[in-house]
Amino acid sequence: MKTIVSTFVTIVLFLGCENSGKTTSTTRGEIRVVFDESVQPAFQRQVDDFQSTYPDAKVQPRYREAREAVVDFINDSIRVIGMGRPFNEEELRVLKAAEIEYQSYEVALDCIVVIVHKENPLSELRLSQLDSIFSGSLMRWPGRNAAIETVVGDINSSVYEMVRDSVLKGKAFARTTTRVVPSPKLIDYVSTIKNSIGLVGLSWLRGHEEEVTVVRLSRLDSTGTYGKAYSPAQAYIYQRNYPLFRMVYMYNREIQRDVSLGFIAYMAGVQGQKIFLNSGLVPVTMPVRLVELTSKQVQQQ
Repeated sequence: MKTIVSTFVTIVLFLGCENSGKTTSTTRGEIRVVFDESVQPAFQRQVDDFQSTYPDAKVQPRYREAREAVVDFINDSIRVIGMGRPFNEEELRVLKAAEIEYQSYEVALDCIVVIVHKENPLSELRLSQLDSIFSGSLMRWPGRNAAIETVVGDINSSVYEMVRDSVLKGKAFARTTTRVVPSPKLIDYVSTIKNSIGLVGLSWLRGHEEEVTVVRLSRLDSTGTYGKAYSPAQAYIYQRNYPLFRMVYMYNREIQRDVSLGFIAYMAGVQGQKIFLNSGLVPVTMPVRLVELTSKQVQQQ
C-alpha cells in the first residue's frame, strides 16, 4: 500500500503540472469534501496548506460524523470523504451491492484519547477498566465517594464506533453516558465537570493540553497479563503500543484526474505528511524517524 501511494503522489502531481493550462487539473479546480469531525483540526490544516500552495485549487470542507459522511458518499451527494476509520462491514456490503467503485488511501495514523478533569488523580487505566467504566459496570471512582460521569460524542461518530467495537466488544455504552458534540465542547465539558471522563480524537488536544489530563492506557500482552501503560505520544502510536490507535483514510469516487486526486496526493506527500506530524498524528507514507522514543519528553510519559 505504501509503495502504491508513493507512486500515486509522483504521478498525480506531475500530471497536475502538465495540465496546468486546462480548466481543471490536479492543482486547479474545485471540490467538496466531507471530513470526519473527530479529525477536523488535522484535516483543516491540510485544506488550508493545499490551497495556499495551489491558489487555483478550491477545497470546500464540511465536517460531519463518520457515519453521516459515508451516507453522503454512498448516495453520491459527495464524492470525496476523509475518516478516522475504515468502512465497516455493513457499509462495505452496501457499497458492493450498489456496485460503487472507489479508491481508498491510508494517509495518517491517529488515536482516540481518554481525558479526565485536571483534579482527577487518575493517570492510567487498563482497557478492561475502560470497558467497565463506559459500559456502566463500574459507576463510582475507586477510593472516592463520587459517581463516574462518562462522556462521548455522537452515536454516528468514528470515536463512538471504535470504542464500542474494540473496547466494549459490541456492548452498549452505559445509559447514563452523556453525549456532547462537537469535540471542543466535549473537552470543555470534561475540563469543567470534576468526575467526568471522555473520549476525543487526538488532534483536538492541540491547544487544550493544559485543560484536561490525558490518561495512559495498557492492554493484555502476549503472556495474558497487562503490560506497561502508554500515553498517546506519536512514537507510541507509531509502534502501536498505545492501544486506541486508528488509521485515517481518504475515499474518492472520482475517476478523472482532477483536484480531488491532487489534494489526496498532497496529503500523502512530503508536505501533507509533515502537516499530520505537526498535528500530533503519525505519517504513514513517508519514513518516520523515532527520535521521540529516546527523548526526555517521551520517556517521562
